[in-house]
Amino acid sequence: MSEGPILHLYKYGRKTELHTDACKQGYGAILLQEAEDGKLHPVYYMSKKTNTAEEKYDSYELEHFRRLCKKKKELITRIARWALQLEEFDYEIEHRAGSRMKHVDALSRYPVMMVCNDTLTSKLKNAQEEDDNIQTLKSLLEKQESEEFF
Repeated sequence: MSEGPILHLYKYGRKTELHTDACKQGYGAILLQEAEDGKLHPVYYMSKKTNTAEEKYDSYELEHFRRLCKKKKELITRIARWALQLEEFDYEIEHRAGSRMKHVDALSRYPVMMVCNDTLTSKLKNAQEEDDNIQTLKSLLEKQESEEFF
């Protein structure tokens, strides 16, 4: 996922698909949207580690959206509330075999906390600390004397 396909901008009104996967390690999802070329392109990636309680769920419980396919009277309260919220949307739920979901399987099986060593942020912070104008503005704002600027 470090090279193509690159993320596209979300465009309201286009065919959109949400591909999801869940396992004891985490959740993965990719929001895809049809582009001008007629192909689905990613607009958002998500990966999240399960918490301690979720790690105890079976895979059926983790994959909440599967439960929406059941009759509402069979749904547990939490899932039933989600089903009610989703009723306002026009959508279809399609189960796909794991062999067709490798792209989201990778996101759910290996969720990692992304740690960036962002040197640009550090450089900007240091440059702002050294800038006399920014420091003057900062001190005025801290003293709540900002009326002068408005």
